[in-house]
Amino acid sequence: MKQIRIAAILIGMAFVVYLWVQPAYTHRVRLTIEFQTPDGIKSGSSVIETSTWESGNWGPAEARGIRSDFKGRAVFVDLGHGKNVVALLSFGAIGTDQNRLFGLTRDALAPAEKGDWTEEYKLKGRGVLPPDDIPALATFKDINDPSSAVRVDPADAAATLGSGFAFRQALLETTSDPALRGIEKVLPWWRSPGRPAEIAYRAWRGGSRIGDSIEPEHLFQKE
Repeated sequence: MKQIRIAAILIGMAFVVYLWVQPAYTHRVRLTIEFQTPDGIKSGSSVIETSTWESGNWGPAEARGIRSDFKGRAVFVDLGHGKNVVALLSFGAIGTDQNRLFGLTRDALAPAEKGDWTEEYKLKGRGVLPPDDIPALATFKDINDPSSAVRVDPADAAATLGSGFAFRQALLETTSDPALRGIEKVLPWWRSPGRPAEIAYRAWRGGSRIGDSIEPEHLFQKE
């Protein structure tokens, strides 16, 4: 009887491993953000890695389905004149849509194709992202102060950044380079105590976080 119980436990463990440890489709893309400035075009880029895997097609409902994850850091653009822009790792009016990260390659390289989700991971090349895929943009009035974050509207960047500044385009290129880290090199407050990313996100949202489920740190970097 004891041997039967041990065998049952081992089978159960193997089943869980089967559900969760499936081959992952992994893609790395270099996201480049370009701005027009009084001194010409300024740009910044970051490599973002996305992974998607199928966690089995049978068993309990919560153990089935397509699962995805990503890592990388936000794009920082030094605009000169003491100004900056950060393209967050999110999309939408309140910056909570991170699922769009997993469709950027298709939207940039093969927008007309509607194949299986695995097809996106086969795409290679370089393209321009459509307006709906422009990441949420922020600027810091004081790069040392997370509470100075302000939203930047890509359709009217001059309203926030000043005359002569305009969003130009967002480019995507597939790459074999590793996901970028080191956000603290451009945002000095990143490693400070007190969850400064939370402070920055609140400021960017105008003080509201009602209904959010996103981790503010993951807007800037996810390892």
